[in-house]
Parts: sequence; C-alpha cells; structure tokens
Amino acid sequence: MTFCTRCWCLGHMRDKCELENPRCRICIEKLISGQTHICLNKARCAQCNGDHQSLSSECEKVVEYRSELKAQVNNAISAGKLHRLIPQDRTQSVEFQMKQNEFPSLPQCMPGATTWKLASAQQATTTNVGFF
Repeated sequence: MTFCTRCWCLGHMRDKCELENPRCRICIEKLISGQTHICLNKARCAQCNGDHQSLSSECEKVVEYRSELKAQVNNAISAGKLHRLIPQDRTQSVEFQMKQNEFPSLPQCMPGATTWKLASAQQATTTNVGFF
C-alpha cells in the first residue's frame, strides 16, 4: 500500500508530495516549521475527512484502495508479471555448521595489558595576570 508520510494520503510517497507543509499523522493539521504543534488527539482522515486515522481500515477509501491493489497484484501474478514467494518448508531443523573462516578467533589479550592509554591527572593552575 503506497501512502505519503507528509500528507498521509494514499497513492504517492513523501518525495512526490506536492503539499507545502507536512501534516500531523493524527489530526492532519498543518505542521509549520519552527512552531510547536499541540495535537488534540482527535483523529481526522486525510482521505475522507472522517473521524478516524488516515490509514484506518474504518475508512471506505482505504478499504477500496486495498481491494483494488489486491486485484492488481492478483492480475499481475496471473499474467506472470509477478511471482508469489512460497515460504520454505522448515519442518526439518537445519544443523548449524561452524566454518572457521566465517568466525575467526579474536586476538588474545596479554595478562596485565590494558587496551586504553592511561593519562595521568595533572593539576591545572590558573594565574590571573594583567586583568586589573
């Protein structure tokens, strides 16, 4: 299902959106750069202006869009333009095989060696010269 995360409408994606300002995902109010948006959490649909979220299955336009998309996919599969992936049969467990070249040994640390350089703490002295 193709939808825009800028305006929350179906049929296009964010990079093709012609809306100047993005919209809030919940209330679809315009989001203005530099201004804080305070959402009242009252859902509004970008497809039909109904009182549900824009991608909700409560929206007739979303249901219709998904139905049309499913029909198009099934037609493309029937025409050989798409191929349905068949999940692999995993009834038999696959035994893990350790291949040394895929998991090389880590270098051994020498006892007493430290991996970080230790800096000694030095006292900082500040002299106020020429400030008065």
